[in-house]
Amino acid sequence: MQITAGDAAAAPIPRVGVAQRLLPRWQLGGTDAVDVSSLQVIGQADRKYIMCQAGGVLVAIDQHAADERARLEGYFDDLCAMLVQLSRLSEGQPASAAEGVSVLMPAVPVALSRHDAAAVGRVAAGLRQLGIQLAPKAADTGAQGEGDRCVLHMVCAPTALVPRLVGREGRSEGFAVELLLAAAEWLASGAQGSTYAASRSCAADEGLAGAWPALAALPGVVVDTVRSMACRGAITFNESLSLSECRAVVDRLAQCQFPWFCAHGRRSTAPIAPLAWPESIGHSHK
Repeated sequence: MQITAGDAAAAPIPRVGVAQRLLPRWQLGGTDAVDVSSLQVIGQADRKYIMCQAGGVLVAIDQHAADERARLEGYFDDLCAMLVQLSRLSEGQPASAAEGVSVLMPAVPVALSRHDAAAVGRVAAGLRQLGIQLAPKAADTGAQGEGDRCVLHMVCAPTALVPRLVGREGRSEGFAVELLLAAAEWLASGAQGSTYAASRSCAADEGLAGAWPALAALPGVVVDTVRSMACRGAITFNESLSLSECRAVVDRLAQCQFPWFCAHGRRSTAPIAPLAWPESIGHSHK
């Protein structure tokens, strides 16, 4: 019995758990780590999966997870390149002189308590090394405001985060507060010095150089945010894709360092079945 490419595209896709139980029986090589660069795209199935084949094996790619992964690694690449640029700035240069840092026009207002504003002001130099810069008057407690509240103005931020800071999602102001306070707390804890030194050491190791060790020199709020952005911006289930669009998704996934997992660690690829049934299975059904 032969399964044709047309049959494969139209057939229902087994759940991954079912496929995992069947793979050893079908002898698909003892591993489910798919070489994405070798895949030939067949087409979309159920507006959820991109069906491919390689080496006589049918492979399903979760279209949301694949696009999410490619977006995430793009963000990671941009953030790591930004950190390198920031580390090369002279003391008098603004953060916006580094590639990967954007000027916010207009500046994003951040309303804080005076206590929190003072804490942020104390780590202004460290914030600049993260691509975050405030208007000069924000470094003291006399920032604009009344009573126990004041308003700081964020004038620069990592380009990757700009959509969240100036977006229309109704969360922009809250995110600016979250970003500033989390980054200030992280800097005040002394984490930046130790993690940046460790990241430089990892970057010198050829085996780790492609795993974005510089991300260790960023507060968790930044990495968590780009994970969320990668997910929200990715192709969704029930979104129809043409054959050329399917190929574009797979091509982007093939360029990834870790194409087998989405931004949250779930699998993006799974070998499903051999396109030619093994003789032993064919005989058992006669």
